Amino acid sequence: MQVITGYKKGIGYESGLRAPLGGVWFACYVEGEWRFIDPHWSAQSVSGFEAGNYRQVDERGLVNDVTEVGGTTVYDLNEFWFLTDPHQFVVSHFPSEDQLEWQLLARPLQFEEFEEMIDYFDGTETEMNVYQLETVSHPKNVIISKPGSVEILLRELTNEQYMYEMLLKIHKKHIADGSNLAHLTAYQQKACVSKAIRVSKSTVKFIFEPPHAGQYALAIRLWRYVSDERLKGSTFVTYASTELGLSQFYPDGHEDLNEFGSGQEMREEGLSSDESGELRAANGEATFEITALEDRFGIRNLMCQALGPDNKPLPTSSVLVWRDNHRNAFLFLAPDSGYYALVLYENGRPVGQFLVDASSEAKDGASFPLPDWSRVGGLGLAAASKANGGGCRLVPLSHQTPYVRTEEFELAMRFGVDGAGEEGDAGIDLKSEMLGIGADGGTESVGDYSLVSGVEGGGFEVRCRFPRAGHYLLRLSFRESGGDWRPYFTYFVRAVGQLDGSASAFPSLGADWPVGGALIEPLDRTLSVGQPTPIRLRFEDATAVGAVEVVDERSGSREPLSRDPQDPRLWFGSVTASAGNTDGANTAGSGGVTMVARVNDGVETQLVKFDVESESSAEAKAAALREARELNERRRVAEENRQRKQENRHRRDKGLESLPVWSHAEVRAAADLAAKRLALAYEKEEKRAKAFAKSAAAERAQAQSLAAAKAAAEAKAALKAAAMEASKLAALAFAVSRAVAESQSAVLAAADEELETKTAADAKDISAASYRSEMTEKAAVKAKLAAESANDVAAELQALAAAAAEEKVTASSAADAASKAAEAAAFDAEIAGSPLPDEAA
Repeated sequence: MQVITGYKKGIGYESGLRAPLGGVWFACYVEGEWRFIDPHWSAQSVSGFEAGNYRQVDERGLVNDVTEVGGTTVYDLNEFWFLTDPHQFVVSHFPSEDQLEWQLLARPLQFEEFEEMIDYFDGTETEMNVYQLETVSHPKNVIISKPGSVEILLRELTNEQYMYEMLLKIHKKHIADGSNLAHLTAYQQKACVSKAIRVSKSTVKFIFEPPHAGQYALAIRLWRYVSDERLKGSTFVTYASTELGLSQFYPDGHEDLNEFGSGQEMREEGLSSDESGELRAANGEATFEITALEDRFGIRNLMCQALGPDNKPLPTSSVLVWRDNHRNAFLFLAPDSGYYALVLYENGRPVGQFLVDASSEAKDGASFPLPDWSRVGGLGLAAASKANGGGCRLVPLSHQTPYVRTEEFELAMRFGVDGAGEEGDAGIDLKSEMLGIGADGGTESVGDYSLVSGVEGGGFEVRCRFPRAGHYLLRLSFRESGGDWRPYFTYFVRAVGQLDGSASAFPSLGADWPVGGALIEPLDRTLSVGQPTPIRLRFEDATAVGAVEVVDERSGSREPLSRDPQDPRLWFGSVTASAGNTDGANTAGSGGVTMVARVNDGVETQLVKFDVESESSAEAKAAALREARELNERRRVAEENRQRKQENRHRRDKGLESLPVWSHAEVRAAADLAAKRLALAYEKEEKRAKAFAKSAAAERAQAQSLAAAKAAAEAKAALKAAAMEASKLAALAFAVSRAVAESQSAVLAAADEELETKTAADAKDISAASYRSEMTEKAAVKAKLAAESANDVAAELQALAAAAAEEKVTASSAADAASKAAEAAAFDAEIAGSPLPDEAA
């Protein structure tokens, strides 16, 4: 036997403190191995001891008053401390420095390890045998917390799951003056510790958010579900060194449920889930499924209630529920960032719950109106389709679950038909209706924004378009062999993209649209005026239709479509919508385009109805675009606010001042004020621009008037020069005319002289031949001189005529330029509001 002295973690010991020195125990060698004995602890214990250093904080933030209690000594045999195994003994007993070898361990511990070891049991054999836990996140009993929350994970080393509760205590030194007590009570109904969260089959998590700087004790109690045997559990001392203020609150869930997730409580109810007890929200959404453990339970009619961070109920519309066989599926839409609890009920009794972490979510899961399910009905397959013999042979191929999330403006779904094409199989038809969710949670019509088309080989395609971002219901109905329409499937669609409002409605199919038919193009409801639009369609039964025509109700024209010679099921052609003489209203029979078919017996039926673009349709389109822009702007501001909240949490962690977060009303008011300021700035700039334009126009008018006056003066000078040249030309022409006249006179005089001379010769009897010869020579000399003079005069006259013609062109051009300059000056003068100068006029 060996007497050992050292340190004991007995009555009065608290996690985080040094165990007192002075304890005594013994080591005995029994049956070939060393064991420990503590006679003192084996013979007596103390009940009801309370050191009074910590005061418990309840889930409402209230601090309970705890005073120091000495406890009562109980004398009773506790055989656990007789021949105790060294591995169990070292949890509470550590030898002094000179006897460290008497730990009797293969790897002796350091004293620091003993001090940091978690004090997780009261020291009874029952506890030691049943307590099979290990710490995953914090192997030491003291936690120095960093900014943010503290997460403690424990792993169960047995197949049996424990039940837990977490108690928060604050050291008395922080509440002596009552200031921190008041601080805590300000957080009533705001829990800063969570219930146990079962993150896996054998791992549980606890979350603690220090309400302010200080020293805390986190006591985790546990018990066995089967025997209800309660154990002390683990205690962690936590030091929060920064004055943070609560940034996250954790809902407590239902008071009758002890943990979040699929644990013992749910298994006792015959339910199970593969999901963790803590669901992470993505894009503001969290989904999970609950299944029945055995077929004998059948379809479980579960309901779900969402609780906010303050543990108060949220509207029932925030949780969507649908059922299929033994499965209940749930979708939660978080209204803001934070933590939420989802409590499951069956027949009004709580059967399980989950914690949703949406703390890092910037996107709003409930930014659009949520449906009131008591008014709009359930999701998924209709009851008639679920029941045996319901008669519906349609099978969803692309979207099996009734919840659809999309960021696109258009969505396509495919459906098959069981038994399609079998001999004697009756045809099945499908129709769709798309509804928007109104502000009151009810439904409202959005028009022809869904279209059903037959698919080659059997089945259907349903196309949906979304005029703006929001929540929609898509209701599908079916019928067999032309019978009555019956409900088939209901989808809930979240169109969450930044949609711009440009999505067009589909053409309206007539009541006699053939089963399995497909309108291939066009797929927009409104046709453009004056532009040819291709048309293609396909009928499942090639013999059902004899002719197809397109009727323009504005002009009254009818254009036939052609049948494809290779595939008689296909029809093609085009239509050019006319403007007509209407005011643009697309009323039936006056403003649209209709596609009609004549069956083989000659009966005409309406297949498709189109609208034609008009002033009213353009205004409606502009309004839709404006509404979409405003909605996207509100969503953007809300998302920025949530991002700012998250940033503020990080700023508080670092001791920085928080950034302002604007409410929707404040954002709207700020936007309106900015719009008014912008409008005033635009108006001011417009006035300045007009004044500048007026001044510039006046300057241009003055410059152009001066240019016009100069051009007029130049034109006047050119006209004067042309007149002078014309005068010269006239004088020269007169001289030429005079010279010609003189030449003619000279010739006549020569002739007269010749006659006189001849007469004289006859008288004087002069030889006629000699006289004629002399006179001819003289006349030739004079005629030659006259011709040369006339040629010179004609050449000069021709040159003067060419010069005059050139001067005339120059004068005409100058006159035209002057006229144009005068017109421009008059126009600018009119704009500037100044009179036209006299010289320009």
